[in-house]
Amino acid sequence: MESIMLVTSFFRAQCLTRICTLTASLVLCQSALAASLEQEPFWQASVGYWSSENTYMDGQYKPKIPHYQTLNAIATEGDTVTSEERKFYPPGAFAAKALGLDIPEDKGVQLVQVTRGVAKEDASHVEFAPLNRYSHNQRTWLDSVSEDSAMMTVAYKDSGEIAYKMLITVPTANSRITASLGINGHYAAKAEETPLRGVSVFSATRITQQDFEELTQQLQQQYQVGSIVTIDEQGNYQASPIK
Repeated sequence: MESIMLVTSFFRAQCLTRICTLTASLVLCQSALAASLEQEPFWQASVGYWSSENTYMDGQYKPKIPHYQTLNAIATEGDTVTSEERKFYPPGAFAAKALGLDIPEDKGVQLVQVTRGVAKEDASHVEFAPLNRYSHNQRTWLDSVSEDSAMMTVAYKDSGEIAYKMLITVPTANSRITASLGINGHYAAKAEETPLRGVSVFSATRITQQDFEELTQQLQQQYQVGSIVTIDEQGNYQASPIK
């Protein structure tokens, strides 16, 4: 009888040990999935500081902003990615009108935007928080498609219609190229509209953190920046005169 009890106790202990080991393994696996952005090849290639030359065209390839520039700082921590963009637009009506602000047309504009994303389920899929109050009805996510490329999608939550598709590729350690397509979700083959609303292309080269700060000052002068536009806690754009 005692032998049977000893054997039973032994098997119970073995089973309990295996259950504990399996549970611990599952927890570790889940943690690894949730905190693996730093091991994701695409994000490893993207992290750092970038300076890009950009152009924006409408759906018929007519230049709307022939040339503007962006400084971008990308960082990952655990399952979270943060991207700070500093965009520099030349003097003119387009940038101010697009932002819905009363900004002098004879001065350039610096737009500062910070986006944050969190990996869901695995590091190849990242969901981004709304950038401003105008994007609360949109869902933005990024899917890694290879070690050096990813596709970002912006869609309307209510209809599911695509607003933007953005291909991001990091072909070399020091280059990052982005093509952003504005999609006409209501396209119905009418003569007065096209499937494409607009195209933006960004050609970026890697820079240092010191370059990031120094170029900010240089580009403010180059673009005759009169106002720095940021986003307040309510998600509204606000313009402050440059000091």
